[in-house]
Amino acid sequence: MQKHIPSQGITAPQIISNHLSQQEALLLYIRIFQTLNLSKRSIPTSLTPLIKLTSMDTLRFLVAHTSRHILQASRVYGS
Repeated sequence: MQKHIPSQGITAPQIISNHLSQQEALLLYIRIFQTLNLSKRSIPTSLTPLIKLTSMDTLRFLVAHTSRHILQASRVYGS
C-alpha cells in the first residue's frame, strides 16, 4: 500500500497558499465539468488499480476529503 506522507520543512503560509491554489483549480475544473457526463468515465484510485471511481465520485471524494482536512485544521487552530 502506498503511504501518503506530508512534506517536511514546509511552512504554514506555504501550505495555505498551496491549498488555496489547489482549491481555485478545483473550482475551475468543476465549472468545466458541469458540461460533461462524469458518470461515464472511471478513474483508478491510488490505493489499488482494482478500485475505480467515476469522475463524479472522484470529485465528491475530493470535496469530502478536503472538508475533513479543513475541520482538522480548525480543531488544531481552535485549541
